[in-house]
Amino acid sequence: MRRTAPLPRLFNSRLFCLVGLLPVAWLAAASTSRAGEIDFVESYALAADRAQVLKQLIPGTENYYYYNCLHLIQIEQLDKCADLARIWRERLGETPLWRQIQHRHTFLSYRKAPRPSLDYLIKHLGLNFDQQRQVPGAKTTLPTTLDTKAISRDTLRQQFITPQPHVDLAEEQALRWLAAEKLSPEQRRSLLNRLQRPDLPNLVELILADLDFQNSGGFGSLAIHRNLTAAQLDELARLRPALQQQLNWVLPRSARLLPGADANFPDDLKVMGEYLDRLVAFVRPLDPVMNPLKANALF
Repeated sequence: MRRTAPLPRLFNSRLFCLVGLLPVAWLAAASTSRAGEIDFVESYALAADRAQVLKQLIPGTENYYYYNCLHLIQIEQLDKCADLARIWRERLGETPLWRQIQHRHTFLSYRKAPRPSLDYLIKHLGLNFDQQRQVPGAKTTLPTTLDTKAISRDTLRQQFITPQPHVDLAEEQALRWLAAEKLSPEQRRSLLNRLQRPDLPNLVELILADLDFQNSGGFGSLAIHRNLTAAQLDELARLRPALQQQLNWVLPRSARLLPGADANFPDDLKVMGEYLDRLVAFVRPLDPVMNPLKANALF
């Protein structure tokens, strides 16, 4: 059996401990540096004489330039700040902290020198003002008022709705007034497929017309069918009695018999009893095809 060569004597326990402590020492140094930075910021913010606190900084470092410029801005010596910021830029370049001081200096200099401040913002934000003012008194060919016909409902409908077999190009807010307009059967189904709320006065009429159109999936095939109110479901059943033999109508209608969200249901026996009375009264007149539902309600 081959034996493993012994480790060099240089790799002794003291060296191992030293190498193992290097990460710990680095973390401690980083924590101390960060803590020192926080201590200086706190000392600077709370100092009664900030000029004395600034003497702790090493000249030529970015913190030296930043806090000295910040102090000059706070005591409203903007010219001295500009001179120091110029030296800062020559030595360290346009750093993020330098740019921050420039923003502050630009805003505070606006009252004294608005034009340089505006030029700086236009350049920094990349603003363009290509529009030219008309010569006073000259005849213009540009419109001075908005043409309401160009954005009227009739114009938009003729442009975006009428040529299409759907209403997918209409905004949600336009669906309500489109429902009151004359639509093709395909557009009507597209409209019903997009509806989420049953707050249309002619919704029952639209649903009945769609159920009679070709390739209808029947009641329950569209999401809006399951979101109808109890009154709308009853109106549908009155106009189309065959729906009372379909679970897709019976189940949503029976769900409308549940107590409101603020009721203590089903823990409150009185509320529970009233619900069961409504449910039994609802299922009794249903056709025999619904006998399993009747039996479940009676049980």
